[in-house]
Amino acid sequence: MVATPRRAAVSEGPTLHKQITMMSQRGGSHPAPVQQRGKLGTYKGVLVPTCENMWGVIIFLRFYKIVGYSGLGYALLIASLSFMVALLTALSLSAIATCGTSQGLAGVYPMLARALGKEMATAVGLVYFLGIVFLAVLEVLGACEELEMVQHSLFEFTTHINAVRAWASAFMLALALLVAGGIRLISQLGLVFFAVVLLTMLSFYLSLFGAPNLEPIDAPANATGPAPSGLSTANLRANWGPSFAPGYEFTDCLAIFFPCFTGILSGANRASSLRDPASAIPRGTLGAITLSFCVYVSFLILWAAVGEREYLTMEHGQLDELIYPSVKAAQIGIVLSSLGQALQCVVVAPRLLASIAADGMLRPMRSLARLTGGGPELAPR
Repeated sequence: MVATPRRAAVSEGPTLHKQITMMSQRGGSHPAPVQQRGKLGTYKGVLVPTCENMWGVIIFLRFYKIVGYSGLGYALLIASLSFMVALLTALSLSAIATCGTSQGLAGVYPMLARALGKEMATAVGLVYFLGIVFLAVLEVLGACEELEMVQHSLFEFTTHINAVRAWASAFMLALALLVAGGIRLISQLGLVFFAVVLLTMLSFYLSLFGAPNLEPIDAPANATGPAPSGLSTANLRANWGPSFAPGYEFTDCLAIFFPCFTGILSGANRASSLRDPASAIPRGTLGAITLSFCVYVSFLILWAAVGEREYLTMEHGQLDELIYPSVKAAQIGIVLSSLGQALQCVVVAPRLLASIAADGMLRPMRSLARLTGGGPELAPR
């Protein structure tokens, strides 16, 4: 009776010794999990996609009008209010993501369901899904608007509204096909789009600091109307107060600006693709929000200082005599930046909808819960 377990213990000895030896050779007390291979870190998995999902067409095509109509004072107030909303949301998300009971939850919706319950999480998740979809539409339409400025002849094959619809539909279809390639392809493309965004921002910074001495090589020869006068404190004082107009009241300017902070949960929606979600989500999300706020405030101040109010509130043409070294290159960069932000939205939306459908609260949506390879099968139709 006693000899049998003793022999078993002796027979297990070499196995235990072998396991301890292997773990000591790895330099740790636990073997490295196989499933961590190929996962994304804080930079590629959270910081870059979150910044890319926040830095879009509004920065390049609407900031000067927000400053022109609301004034720098109200513009900074709008930016601060939006930042506080995003910061509180990110802090709440970070608290959920770092909670021990949330480990292994793949995305924002499972975290919300754990914290709020399935019923409330389903309602909030559907509203968030619609917000992401509308943001993608906004960015694609912004890309179409700027593409028309680059090459107007591309929109002459039919009526203007139908041409915009055709180009927007083509862009959305192309983005959906890219998403079907998987999260690894999207992450690599995200770095390319992010580089384009950074180069475009660098061009804007250089042009705002150098105006009016730095002239674009392809500036229109017959440009009329106000031109940038260059950075000055006189412009800052003159543009400090508001000059609201119909369509550009305070609430309108706030509504135009706030989508700049809409994509703050992009990294959290990739939780299943992250190496360490509990660490990457808080650091990447809070870092992206803080960095974006600094970028937004700097652009608002520079636009207020670079020209008079008549220049900032023109219908269009603010970039024609400003962007250095090339207006066309900057416009192409704006198109690609807008499509990059739309791509991140198209990545997030199917994952979010699949998570909601997989919970089974809404039976007609159960067919949308299928995933392949850890990513969305296709954008839900």
